[in-house]
Amino acid sequence: MSGYRIAFTLGRILPPSKHLFETVERKGLGHPDTMADLVAELFCFRYAQHCEKQFGFVPNHSADKVTLAGADTVVRLGGYDVVTPIGAYYFGKVTRHVGSVTIPVEDLFDSAVADVLTTCTRDPQVRQHTRPYLRAVVGSPIDHHPGYYNPESNDQLRSIMTTERLANDTVACAASSEPTPVERLTLDLERYLQGLEFRSLVPGTGSDIKVLAVRDSRVLDVTVCVPFHPEALSSWIDYDDRVERIRSLISTFIEGRVPEGVETFVVHLNKRDIPGRGYLAPFGTCLGKGDVGAVGRGNRFSGLITPGRAMSVEAPAGKNPVHHTGKLYTILAQWVSDLLRQHFCVDNEVIITSRVGAALTEPGSVCVNFAEDGVNLEKAESLIRTQIGDVDLVTQALLNQDPLEEIQSVYRLTPASDAP
Repeated sequence: MSGYRIAFTLGRILPPSKHLFETVERKGLGHPDTMADLVAELFCFRYAQHCEKQFGFVPNHSADKVTLAGADTVVRLGGYDVVTPIGAYYFGKVTRHVGSVTIPVEDLFDSAVADVLTTCTRDPQVRQHTRPYLRAVVGSPIDHHPGYYNPESNDQLRSIMTTERLANDTVACAASSEPTPVERLTLDLERYLQGLEFRSLVPGTGSDIKVLAVRDSRVLDVTVCVPFHPEALSSWIDYDDRVERIRSLISTFIEGRVPEGVETFVVHLNKRDIPGRGYLAPFGTCLGKGDVGAVGRGNRFSGLITPGRAMSVEAPAGKNPVHHTGKLYTILAQWVSDLLRQHFCVDNEVIITSRVGAALTEPGSVCVNFAEDGVNLEKAESLIRTQIGDVDLVTQALLNQDPLEEIQSVYRLTPASDAP
């Protein structure tokens, strides 16, 4: 049996749905932080795909520090002028060569930036106003084989990725099971506001939508921010009319999905608006008016920000899918949590730690907190050890799932499908 410790607690956590106060946030598809995560993840996926095809292995790399620096623009009703374009920055480490064969790192990053921004904003103009920059170092790390980032041949790459496929970091990763009704509502509302039906009813809306839902006992307070493309509006009267239309549509949407126990709800929309000012954003995102996006600042792996749950600050996006435990163990924690919920029908939270240099099948520890008593802990431990022993399945899933295609499927998008 594996030597790592598994600790259980029973009946000592209260699911967020049973708290008197619950807070849930969703940064939408066009939020700079969401797009930074997706750029990093898409680059990582395409880099891995290219290298697996070329060399049979995925070389060492990390893209989890991608940063999007917003454009300097002059915005007005009816349009905008770009003074300084968006900057997309890759900071990190990456293998650029295997022997004499060059990996097209710049091209892979450039295409990831272009495809993510045009897809997420649905605006083809964003591409011509974006400049990618790559500052990736390799060096010769003394704590690894000298060829760790500079393999001299395919054989050396194979040897390094076989012998040094160990936990790359010391981290703690967390996950929880079964989203609450407020969490589902928050996700569903953001997706509705991105959908074709909504955008046909209110033309000109952007994709940098944020939803914050706060349930205070029996009252649900929902704050929503919805930007408009400046070129889609002709007057502030037009703007105000569309905002009121959105408010009505949001209220109707929530009315059909009010969580059990909630007696009333309140909707706040674009709360910074005053006469003659409103949420106008070039390309439909605040990235078009100077805001910055960075990997790890946005939604957690669940797609939400949920302060009432066990969470980690680990940013899975852009991490190497072969041995970066901040990515692998975040996903494993979610898989374990879902598996335990499926078997025992009990809400739970799972925390997995890793120790740098350890085998990926040997985490530092696993802690599972169940919301109720009566769980067969011997069976639970067996399920956990089997799931963690199959960590290679996480890597395979990551190598086979295009993150951009996944987003397009969820939101039914095509790149720049219907920009105003």
